Amino acid sequence: MTAELDPEDEEYLACLADTLWPDDEYLEPEHSSDGEEESGGSGMRR
Repeated sequence: MTAELDPEDEEYLACLADTLWPDDEYLEPEHSSDGEEESGGSGMRR
């Protein structure tokens, strides 16, 4: 993302992220069964 947000928008998004992800689990890399890391995702495997 390269867009700059207004300070009010940044504060709103920070509060929203803190509410939705209180333990910062979105920052932890996911590990696949073959030992390689995957980026993003919902944590559900197919």
